Amino acid sequence: MLPFIASSALAIVMVAFYPCAVTAAPPFCPRPSLVVGQFNLADPMQGRLLRPFGLFRHPILQDMRFYAAEMWGSDGPSAIVYTAEGGRVARVVRAGTWWQIEVMHAGNIRTLYRFRGSPDVVIGQCVVRGESIAVSRAEDGGARLSFMLRSGPRYLDPT
Repeated sequence: MLPFIASSALAIVMVAFYPCAVTAAPPFCPRPSLVVGQFNLADPMQGRLLRPFGLFRHPILQDMRFYAAEMWGSDGPSAIVYTAEGGRVARVVRAGTWWQIEVMHAGNIRTLYRFRGSPDVVIGQCVVRGESIAVSRAEDGGARLSFMLRSGPRYLDPT
């Protein structure tokens, strides 16, 4: 009797969770035309570019540092985060107070969006260029977004 109870409990769990996994990943995504070295990305946020990709001088310590992302900002209390190019959502992860969304594109290229706020996409979802994927909310000084572009293990300059 005990194996029957365990197997029926397992079956209930499988029935409860299996449909969610199937509906989260559509069967087809249009292939974007993103190729390494030929970037024409849409702005990932309404606002302005606060810190470009590359070297910058730390405002307090005054030493030079490398920033492998673009920092975007908005003066308002919240701002919509948009996809820079179409693809498929590969990860939606919460790390402390930050969320990170990773979108896979053709040619093993990934865009990563790190922000404080709330994501509006699920893993496996197809997104198109300029689609809203999250809302970034301000904690102090306006909404912020770190936008990264990667090809395999390398970080690339999105400009």
